[in-house]
Amino acid sequence: AAATTTTTSAATPSTTTTTTTTPFLDPEDDLSFANCKTLDRDKLNLYWQVDNDEVRFALEGYGEEHSWMSFGVPESESVSKMIGSDVTVAGILNDGKGFTHDYYLQTKNQCSYSARKPEGVCPDTLLPQGQNQVRFIAHERKGNVNFVAWARKITPGGKWDRALKLGERAYVWAYGPLSLPSTVERAIVLYHTSSQRSAPDFKLDLSKETYDCNVPMGTVNNPAPTGCAPTVLEGENVFKVTTGTNLNYPNPPAWGLSYHINGLESPVLRVVRGREYTFNIQASADHPFYITTDIIGGRSKSSETVFAGDSQSLGDASKPFVLKWTPDNDTPDTVYYQCWIHQKLGWKIEVSGSFEGKGGSSGATGCGKTHPKVGFKGAMSQLAHDWEGVLEVVDDCTFRVTQFRYDGGGPAVYWFAGEADSQAAFTSGFRVSDFKIPGAPKGDETVEVKLKEGLTWDAVGAISGWCEDFNANFGSVAITAGSGCTPSDEPGFSCTAAGALGTTVHWTLNGDESLLLGVLFPGVATGWVGVAFTEQASQMSPADAVIGWVNSDGGSRVMPYKLVGREAERDKARSLRDASISSGPDGTFLQFLRDKDDGGALVLDYDVVTHINLAYLSGVDVQQDALAQHQARGSFSLSFTLPGASSSTSLEEQEAAALRRERFMVAHGSLMALAWIVFLPLGAACARQLKMASPSARPRWFKAHVLLQLTGLIVSLAGWVIALTNFGTVTDTLYHHGELGMAVMVLALFQPLNAILRPHAGPSAKRRLWEALHWLVGKSAMLLAGVNIVLGILILTASPAYDFGAWFGGWAAALVLVALTSDAMQRRTLERGSPNPTIVSSDPWKAFGI
Repeated sequence: AAATTTTTSAATPSTTTTTTTTPFLDPEDDLSFANCKTLDRDKLNLYWQVDNDEVRFALEGYGEEHSWMSFGVPESESVSKMIGSDVTVAGILNDGKGFTHDYYLQTKNQCSYSARKPEGVCPDTLLPQGQNQVRFIAHERKGNVNFVAWARKITPGGKWDRALKLGERAYVWAYGPLSLPSTVERAIVLYHTSSQRSAPDFKLDLSKETYDCNVPMGTVNNPAPTGCAPTVLEGENVFKVTTGTNLNYPNPPAWGLSYHINGLESPVLRVVRGREYTFNIQASADHPFYITTDIIGGRSKSSETVFAGDSQSLGDASKPFVLKWTPDNDTPDTVYYQCWIHQKLGWKIEVSGSFEGKGGSSGATGCGKTHPKVGFKGAMSQLAHDWEGVLEVVDDCTFRVTQFRYDGGGPAVYWFAGEADSQAAFTSGFRVSDFKIPGAPKGDETVEVKLKEGLTWDAVGAISGWCEDFNANFGSVAITAGSGCTPSDEPGFSCTAAGALGTTVHWTLNGDESLLLGVLFPGVATGWVGVAFTEQASQMSPADAVIGWVNSDGGSRVMPYKLVGREAERDKARSLRDASISSGPDGTFLQFLRDKDDGGALVLDYDVVTHINLAYLSGVDVQQDALAQHQARGSFSLSFTLPGASSSTSLEEQEAAALRRERFMVAHGSLMALAWIVFLPLGAACARQLKMASPSARPRWFKAHVLLQLTGLIVSLAGWVIALTNFGTVTDTLYHHGELGMAVMVLALFQPLNAILRPHAGPSAKRRLWEALHWLVGKSAMLLAGVNIVLGILILTASPAYDFGAWFGGWAAALVLVALTSDAMQRRTLERGSPNPTIVSSDPWKAFGI
C-alpha cells in the first residue's frame, strides 16, 4: 500500500496475498493494488491493479503541495520518449484539491492555452476531437506525501490515446511543480528536471506481479539544489532574445525553458526612461515576447498592463522580429518580459530615471541651458559603418542626434568625448555614456544621450561614435559655441566651414529655392576642380557635379556634369547661374548658384545633411573638355541651415591613416618577434653554453651572450616605442596585449640592471641567488613574450589583409630554427669536452634551498 508520511513505512505485501488497501483513504473507495513499482527512490511510486478491461493506477509522490505527477504510454514500445506520449497527469493544488487529466504531449513546450490551436503539453480536451479518458478516483495528502488514484481503459479508443499492454513495453513517467494560477479544471504543468523523468530504457510489464516499494517516502536525504543569483544586464541598448534551459530560474518553480537575453539565462534588465531599447527576438514561433506588469506572464491576468509586444512578436535566427520600446514616466519601476502564450519564461526589468518626451527641455532632463555650447548643431563625419547624423547640444547635460544612421556592425561602440576632433584626442578620450550605441540602419532614428554624472561641456571638445576594441572613429563632430554660423569673409557669402582636402567652403541660402556655393581649393593654380552632390556619404557616383578648370594660358570654363560609374559626362539637362572660376595665390576658387531642383538627379534639401565630394587635378591643362583622372578626392557633409554643421574627411586620408596604422602594427610586431624569438633566445642559449664550455672558451660565449641580449633589447625597445607613440593608451588594446607587453618590457629592462650588479663568480651564496634570480626573470619574460606575440598576431590578422596561418607559421618556424641551432650548439660543446654545469643550469631552485 501507499506510504503516507515521512515516518510511516510502506506496507510490505504478505506472502499469502498480493493485495493490500491504502491506509489513509476512505475504506469504501476501491483502492486495493496488487502491484507497486518504485519509479524514483524516495520520490515517486506507481501502484496498479488490472481489473478486466480497465487498470486502476495511483501515484504516490514526496514533495511540495501544488505539484504534479504523471504516468503514460509513449508511441514506441521499446523507447521511453516523452514526445507523442498519452499521459495521465495527477496532482494536488495548494487548496488541497486533487485532479487527474488526460494529456497528449505534442512538444516539450508548455501548453499554449490561449492559442486557437493549442500545442505543447496539453490536455486532450483542448485538442481536436479530444476526450478525457481518465476516471478520477481519490486523492490524499499527509505530511509531504501526495497520493492520487485514477482508472483508465486498457484500450481507450480516443484520438489522442494509446493502448496499454499486458506485457512488457516502454512507459513514461515524470513529476514537477505546477504554475501558481493552476486550477482543478486547468492544471498548468511546469517543466521537470532531467532527474525527474523516466530513462529512455524504462519498461514495465503490467501483467507481471511486482512489488518493490519498500523505502518510506521522504526518508532519504535529498537537499534541494541551490540556484545562482540572477545576472544583471545594464548599459545595453540592444537585446538578443533566445530560449534555453533555466537551471537557475529566479522565480521558481519554472517550466525548465526560459528566455535568454544576450546569452544569459533570465537576467534582470536595467533600463532608463526616455531611452529606446531594441529587442531582436529569435525565440521561435512558439514564444511571442512582450513586456508586462505580470510576474507570471502568459496572459494569465486580464488586469495586466502590456507596454510592448503582442502575440505577433515572434521570430527566429533566420528572421528575427525587432521590437522597440522606450520606457517613460508611466512605466513602473519594475515590469517583466514574458511569453504571450506560456507562463514564467521571463523575468524582471528594473526601470529608473525620469523623462518628459524628446523636446530636450530642462524639465525633461533636470539640466539648465546656461552653457555657451547649448544650441550647437553639427553634422557628424561619416568614417565607417554607414555612420551619419546631426548632433545637437540640447542643454547643459544632454545632446540629441537626429537622422542617425549606423549599421550596428561594431563590437563595442560608445559615445566618446575628446579635447578635439582627432584620432589622438579620442584615443585618450572617455565615454560620455556607458550605454552601447545600437544599430540604426534606416537612418531615421533620433537618439538622446545624457552626459555622465558630473560631466560638463567644458570637458568635451568633440564627440565620436567610438569603437573601443579597435580604437576606431566611426563618425565625429567638434562641439563649438552654439550661436550662429561662422561668418564668411568672402564677399557675397554668409557662412563658411572647413571642407575636405583642406578646402574652405562658403555659402549663402536664398530662401528655400537656391544656394550660392563657393569652394577654395588651396595649392591648385591650374588644372580642374570639381564639386559633386551625392545621396550617400563618400559615394562618387551617381552624382550631380560642377567642374571647372583654369588652363596655363588663362582660359577657364565651368560646366555641369553627371557622374555615372567612373565616367564624367556633360549634363545638358542642367544649367548653371553665376558660375565662375578663378585662380590666385591662395588657390583656385569655384563658385556657382544651384537651384534646389536644377533638373539633375538630386533635389537638395537644405534642412538636412548634404553629402559633397570634392576632386581636383592640379597642373594639367584641360584640352577639348577632356578630363584626366583626379589626383586627389575627398568627401564631407554639410548642413547649410545648421551653425557649424560641417564635417569632412578625405577618402585618401582615411585609407592612408589606416595603411599607416597597419604598417606600424607590422613593424611593431616584426621587431618584437625578431627580438623575442631570435636574438634573446639565442642569447640565452649562449649563456647555457657558457656554463658548459671549457674555461678557455667561456669568454667568447659570454661576449656572444651579452651582444645578442643587448641587440634583442634594443630591437624590442624600438618596437615598444612604436607601440607607445602610435597605438593609444596601454589599456586600449584587445586581449590585454598592451598590459602584458608592459610587463614583458619591465622584466626585460630589469635584466641588464641586474647583470651590472652581479656578484663575482664563485660558489658564494650571493652568486647562487643572483644566478637564480637572473634565470627566473629571463625565463618569465620569454614565456610572457611568447604568449603576447601570439596575441599580437591575432590582433593583426583581424584585418583580412593578413593571414593568421602565414604569420603564426612563419614565426613558429623561426622559433624551431632557433631551438635547433641552440641544440646543435649544445651538442657541439658536449662533443668537445665534459659538461661543466653550474647550480643554476642544473636546478635553479637549489639556490633558494628548494
